[in-house]
Amino acid sequence: LLSTRPSLFLLFFKHINDSVHEVTSSLDFRKKAKAYISRISKLYEQKKIILTGLDYKRFLEDFGSVIDEVLEEEFRRYKITKELKKLISKLFFEAYRREVPSGYETGLVIAGFGEEELLPCLLHYTIDGKHGSTLRSWLVDNSHDVSKEGAAIIPFAQSDMFSLFLEGIAPEYRDFMAIFLHNTLKAKSERIVDSYVPDSQKGAEKERQKDENKIIFERFISEFNSFKGKIIKPFMQVVGSLPKEEMAALAEALVELTSLRRKMDSNLESVGGPTDVAIISKGDGFIWVKRKHYFDPKLNLDFIKRKELQLICTKEVT
Repeated sequence: LLSTRPSLFLLFFKHINDSVHEVTSSLDFRKKAKAYISRISKLYEQKKIILTGLDYKRFLEDFGSVIDEVLEEEFRRYKITKELKKLISKLFFEAYRREVPSGYETGLVIAGFGEEELLPCLLHYTIDGKHGSTLRSWLVDNSHDVSKEGAAIIPFAQSDMFSLFLEGIAPEYRDFMAIFLHNTLKAKSERIVDSYVPDSQKGAEKERQKDENKIIFERFISEFNSFKGKIIKPFMQVVGSLPKEEMAALAEALVELTSLRRKMDSNLESVGGPTDVAIISKGDGFIWVKRKHYFDPKLNLDFIKRKELQLICTKEVT
């Protein structure tokens, strides 16, 4: 029924497990698990439904036994109540029928021109298994229309070196700053409340501090993004005016930069080898700038001759 069934469910069980820290009892686990499910469910509600024909009853018929098995494997040391099991099942149901990736998804990118388009556009789809004959797929937000949004450099799969090159900061550093600021504000507020606020007012003061910290954090993110935009905008204006061959060279350089980084920091060389480079233009269509072959044409002249002979025979027939 579903090629991503184990990965999707195990992924969310792992998220639940990771989010529940320092559990002291089964009761404590259930309390923290419910809080996590409530929080993540609100995020899923914002995602678009892709399996419109799937209802909760059918979902349980297909996957209820799988959920029971994984619950037993992952949380056998805790007493899972019927209420918590129902919450987990509903969470999985919402994740499964909406635009929520399983961790084993792949992507499909379509770029080029329509018949009436003067400038190119790009569509990026995520494909993540299927349910019966229905494909779990959706259009990703980084799809782009140059005629409406201007020039863009859009990475796929591995975007860390792209961010470092374009924004001047690695995503890991950016995430670290955001998490550190959030935790620092939270710790500061807790110290203030515990040290200076009477017990009778601590509840109200904690909520007030929480609201103020949220405003400060959102202001920081907004200012950071505004500053980042000022750095990126001039660069993108230059990219938009580059000749086609220089755009191709820039794209190849970014891929090569990612490949070099992977060679240095990972045993898994997921980006490497010769890079295929192509240009799509309204006038010329699809043109290869560089293209790797799995064999050297100079060492396989008989293959070239066979192809030439096939082409001649085809022309004679037509």
